[in-house]
Amino acid sequence: MTPDPTPLVTVGVPVYNSARYLEASLANVLAQDYERLEVILCDNASTDDTAAVCREFEARDPRVRYVRRRANLGSRRNFNHVFELASGEYFMWSRGHDLLAPDFVSKAVEILDTEDEVVLCHARVTEIDTEGDPTRSILERIDTRGMPVDQRVRAVWHEVIGPATCGLIRTSAMDRTELYRELAGCDIVFLLELAVHGTFAYIDEPLVRIRLVRSEASEDDSVLRTYRQMNPFWEDRRRPFDAHILEFCQEHLRVIEELHVDAATRLELERDFVDVFRKRYEGSILRAAESIAERAIQHVESGAEPSYEAWRALWYLDVIAMFFPDNEDMVRARELLSGVSAPV
Repeated sequence: MTPDPTPLVTVGVPVYNSARYLEASLANVLAQDYERLEVILCDNASTDDTAAVCREFEARDPRVRYVRRRANLGSRRNFNHVFELASGEYFMWSRGHDLLAPDFVSKAVEILDTEDEVVLCHARVTEIDTEGDPTRSILERIDTRGMPVDQRVRAVWHEVIGPATCGLIRTSAMDRTELYRELAGCDIVFLLELAVHGTFAYIDEPLVRIRLVRSEASEDDSVLRTYRQMNPFWEDRRRPFDAHILEFCQEHLRVIEELHVDAATRLELERDFVDVFRKRYEGSILRAAESIAERAIQHVESGAEPSYEAWRALWYLDVIAMFFPDNEDMVRARELLSGVSAPV
């Protein structure tokens, strides 16, 4: 038998207690006009009827594979694990409540097949409510074809807000990233890493619908929910909750530092990054800075022995200094902690 020359596309569906919308979402994926699919359902130990829905689809369609975890290890690991199980040349995540136009995959494959430098192909996204009615169009028209790497990186932090992760991605490029790290905003950092390895293509058609299934009253609620979803044991961790924005910033700086660009270009990128993020997240950064500095000063003035927390505080303050180098409280806290060394 002659092998099928068309590339295999893996659709990874990480699910947890997704029964309400899962049947419609899976039927939608399997109705794509691009037929050479494998659909991997990775169940994070759901307690509702998710398993029954998954097993029904696995029995019905040979393209479907169902994997169930014995325990809930968090959404981040589930998203990463479903990719690790993939066999396709191209990959996309599909949450268990989103919907695709029937020709999305075929249109994205056509671009990835003919444009070798493209690592991600995404389309216009429409947000829908719990009943499936459209609520807004998400304007994330990032297309970096023809751009050098420094411009691609800039485009991510200037234009990306997250839904591009619903696109079709070249598997070989994903293999070169850290995937989703335990970090609020891990999807943005993933896209930043992906941009280092190639360009993004945008299809200006409403081909993806993502369902809004939650709402948060505040930034704190959103971040706390994210951490608890990523890691059910998050509350046992020793990092301060308000440091999430600083870790997000640090990951951007890490990607910049690892770029193969000349020193002048790297310096320009760092300056642009600091300028953009200082304007966008000034309140969050200052709030984190004040809280961390206050705790650091109290720790030192109490006469307590240097600790992991004190060393981490110094690390956080070094990040903050890039944004607000003249803040008096930050300067004082850094001076007090200057003798703290990293824990062995």
